[in-house]
Amino acid sequence: MFGLSSRELWYSRVMNIRKANATDARALSRLTRDVQSLHAQNHPTVFRMPDSDEFAMPFFDEMLADSSVTIFIAEENG
Repeated sequence: MFGLSSRELWYSRVMNIRKANATDARALSRLTRDVQSLHAQNHPTVFRMPDSDEFAMPFFDEMLADSSVTIFIAEENG
């Protein structure tokens, strides 16, 4: 596309990095679901399969309310 390699195209995207806030808990939980699912598939005795997109929302609600915790969000085309 436009004569750029896929690597150059990836690096040309505009990214906005910002501190997460309480309204990001649902999105963070959805992102975490995919990783949690992989862990549960490979180690079912240690990890449980997420039951919904919101499975980690209580965790992120708690973390985002803690002033000593910082979570960053990277938004493409921000």
